[in-house]
Amino acid sequence: MRLKKRLITILFISFSIFLGIEFIGGEFYFEKIFRYVKMKELKNISFIKGNIINYKKLKTYQEEKNAFVIILDKDKIMNMENFDYFTITDEEGIKKTFLLNAFLDNLYSNSNFSIDNSETLNITYFNLIGNYCVPIIINNKFKNYIDYKLGNYNLKKHHLIGKVSSIETSQLSFTQGDDLLEILLKLNNFSNKNIEYQEADGDLSRLIIENKGDYKVIIFYSYENINDIFPTFRIYFYGKIFLFIILIFIISKIIEKKIISPITNLSNVADEIGQLNFTQISYNKNDEIGDLYKKINNMSLRLEEMISLYKDELYKNGIKNEELEEKIKNFMHEVKTPLSAIIGFSEYLREVTPSEEVEIIYKEGRRLLRLSNETLSLETKKNIYTFEPFDLGMIIDLGSRIFKKEIGNRNLILTNITPIEVIGDREKIEQVIFNIIKNSTEYAKHKIEISLDVADDLVYIYIKNDGPHIYPDSLNKIWNKFYSDKNIKGRGLGLYIAKEILEAHNSTYGVKNIKKGVEFYFTLKRNRV
Repeated sequence: MRLKKRLITILFISFSIFLGIEFIGGEFYFEKIFRYVKMKELKNISFIKGNIINYKKLKTYQEEKNAFVIILDKDKIMNMENFDYFTITDEEGIKKTFLLNAFLDNLYSNSNFSIDNSETLNITYFNLIGNYCVPIIINNKFKNYIDYKLGNYNLKKHHLIGKVSSIETSQLSFTQGDDLLEILLKLNNFSNKNIEYQEADGDLSRLIIENKGDYKVIIFYSYENINDIFPTFRIYFYGKIFLFIILIFIISKIIEKKIISPITNLSNVADEIGQLNFTQISYNKNDEIGDLYKKINNMSLRLEEMISLYKDELYKNGIKNEELEEKIKNFMHEVKTPLSAIIGFSEYLREVTPSEEVEIIYKEGRRLLRLSNETLSLETKKNIYTFEPFDLGMIIDLGSRIFKKEIGNRNLILTNITPIEVIGDREKIEQVIFNIIKNSTEYAKHKIEISLDVADDLVYIYIKNDGPHIYPDSLNKIWNKFYSDKNIKGRGLGLYIAKEILEAHNSTYGVKNIKKGVEFYFTLKRNRV
């Protein structure tokens, strides 16, 4: 159930974040993003190349961008086909062009506007640019036509009486010319601009004026179309939220049936396996969960087989260890007789021809005899320790001479080995040091290093070799009785005996892998006289 709640929560949060971003983006930023992208599109003026106007591309540009364009060559409009207009020649012979788009849009007359060629008109107008004008009032012999909207503009008005020399009607279907003319009348100049206008009806428009070669391009775009569709966008977003809620519910049910229930079943089976109740489970679909079920079944079967095998091995190993202990005890019994003879003979030689070699034979013989006695009493823990001061440096020096042959061509490095007294059982500590040195000779490649360090009341003994690392899983196990694996030589008694001795001395001991090799270490109490 926890997994089900978590998945449903993740689904809900994910969908909610997605919807929130989409809703906020649509509600607050869509229009801004649209305007920014639209402005970039409008400023991509591709219909003028090398001071040549491509009127076909201009028409396509206006249709695709839904924009109204005026191209000026100084004070001359180069694309008059966008406008409804007529021309009049005044009494001085000056021709003026009157753009009618705004006038016709604002006309309050009940009858259609109508003028004829050669007809005399009395016109009140605003100057737009050059000889282009926007009429406010047009009087002929039949009717007065008045643009009451433009008539309220606070601009300088001009009057003209003249005859109509030509009348032209726009060949294009753009409806934005009236708004553009009204905005241009309010401009003081036609310098480069990129501005937005808020119209009286609340609609926004964008006006872009840029130079392109020798031409000045005026681009006008009204956002009124996009504003009309925003209510529809809101309905769309609200509907999408409702549909997503239903979709989350349906998906959660599918996930529960197809994924969560099988996984919950797997969890229950894993608990059973953890309690050593090995059961087989079934799942009929050939998918990833089906593969997982097969692997769980296979793991359960193998674990059952391994545990059964392990139990058999434990039983067999128990018998083998008992046999090994019995053989060791028999060996120790048998070795005591020749050891006694060696000790007796070396004791005689000590009196007759004393030498360092005879002294080593005598001492090591007695040590081996004690070791055999202690091994025979290993299970009963009846070892007796005699704690007294002794020179630790002397024992290390003795060990270096005893194992000189085993060390062979490898380097034996003694660091800071000086006479220093510690408290402990001399022979037992000697046994620990000799065991670890012997162990090092079996693994070292090029060198063995023995060093001492003194800190307060403790003496630290380090014995390193540059042999292979010990597996991490074996670092603590090598101190166990009879422990061995394919990479550890011997029967597993030497380090076990060393552990027993060190623990009796309350020593801190251990073994660790170092950068190049293995390091054994232990501590002894320093004798302060």
